[in-house]
Amino acid sequence: MDFQNLSFSRIKAWALKKLFFIVLALIVVAFSSFETVCEGVHRLHNLISTTLDRKSPLYRKLGSLSTDMHIGHFIDVLGKPVFRNAAPYHFEEVFVNDLFYVQALVDPNGNVMVYSVTTRDKRFNPEFDIGLTAAKGKKFPLRLGRTKFGDLPAQPYHVLMNGEAGRFFFGEYYSMANLGDYQTFVFSVNDAGLIKVGNSSNLLANFYGHFDPYSLTMSEELKKFRNDTVINTYSVISANVDLRGIWIPFGPDFEQVKVISKK
Repeated sequence: MDFQNLSFSRIKAWALKKLFFIVLALIVVAFSSFETVCEGVHRLHNLISTTLDRKSPLYRKLGSLSTDMHIGHFIDVLGKPVFRNAAPYHFEEVFVNDLFYVQALVDPNGNVMVYSVTTRDKRFNPEFDIGLTAAKGKKFPLRLGRTKFGDLPAQPYHVLMNGEAGRFFFGEYYSMANLGDYQTFVFSVNDAGLIKVGNSSNLLANFYGHFDPYSLTMSEELKKFRNDTVINTYSVISANVDLRGIWIPFGPDFEQVKVISKK
């Protein structure tokens, strides 16, 4: 149609004739868009449901673990360990899952002295309710892969950092949970797990100049690092074990578990 040679009334009449088809086309487009959105929502719902269905039993399994249990319980809950390493005073069992690692340090009688849970996936965030002395015994929900060191409502009594040979570890020791505060918890960053850390280059050069274990004071640089760094490993040390003077790892050794790929 040559619109340049038509009057306004004739153009209007032509448009009215075509109005039905125009409206029909718009309805088809709108319906198609609605179908696409619904399909997207349905797929998202299925993904979330599948993920939650998979993670919920795993959260319950992790919640059933404790120190002073026999290692047989850990095996019943988690399956066979993938790695077993011997040390002078204990042996180490490492359990591997696509979403997490569990490390257990076991005494010669088979009792668990220390265990650690390390998340290796940003969507796997088990929650542990912990009591902190400085928080007057109130429970604090720590979520692996989400909670930052700066979020903790108490001060650690000991802090460690290591960045030698391309490796990285940062951990804080707390007394909490049991009456009398005689059980030790360690929250840390293990380089085998999900890593979200702040700038540590200056801290590594002179770490002990940034934390005073007597007054428990921290430098501003260490405070900033803690506010930017996410906890990926939760460890519990038995109240019946004295590990002073003995270096132990918290979580698996990256050099060992890196050979295991996710399914």
